[in-house]
Amino acid sequence: MLKETINLELLDQMVLKDVMDSTTISWEQTLVISQLELAGITYSWVLNIDGSQLIIRKSTRELVSEFAEQMGILDYEMRVFADLYNFDHGIPCVAGEYQLVPTRNKRSKNTTWVMAHHVSVYGVCPNDQLLRIIFKGGLSIKLDIADSKLKTNINRSRNIGAIQIAEDRQFNIFHGAYEAVKSQWGVPNLDESGHHTDEHNKTRVAMAMRQAELKIYYKELFDEEISMADMDRCMKVIFKPFHG
Repeated sequence: MLKETINLELLDQMVLKDVMDSTTISWEQTLVISQLELAGITYSWVLNIDGSQLIIRKSTRELVSEFAEQMGILDYEMRVFADLYNFDHGIPCVAGEYQLVPTRNKRSKNTTWVMAHHVSVYGVCPNDQLLRIIFKGGLSIKLDIADSKLKTNINRSRNIGAIQIAEDRQFNIFHGAYEAVKSQWGVPNLDESGHHTDEHNKTRVAMAMRQAELKIYYKELFDEEISMADMDRCMKVIFKPFHG
């Protein structure tokens, strides 16, 4: 049964009660985080799976950083994926099955972040032209964004999550962590070396990640951008085959 839809365009009209200066968010239970400003103060509104709502005296950017830190999501890794997938708006924050997706560019002060893996269905309401997002548990929200942008971001985030999950699975198989794979995926085929290689393009992602690391190291050491020629030389040294 669907529950009452929460209109996020009216968040700034809400009466604030029990505002928290800080809290530890249970990200497994989180559906949405959205930002609002009242009397010059920035708050974040959080909606949980059980319908409970939190008001925290922090920006959504701070909460996203907390999510990334807890999940071990590095900034440069998400930017590499953004380049590979040609993101033109809003880079998601993804850790396998946990996919926190922005509805607008991160520079927008009123960006709402949605946990894509909890989304069941979404579509535009004809009476007010707002996008309605219905979650798997029956809760729903409405906000003023284009459904095409949300669809693109959700699809790309799921692709990133699939790559990360496949990498973790292959790592466990390769290193003999049979029980770790079995607990997540069932009994694995231990001869499936190279599984997911074609469908997730692991080599391309690995190369892009290594190049991003080199750019960071070079900038930190020499305070300048690495040239393409130097990048090529470094990559050749790193990936030089062992000759004994």
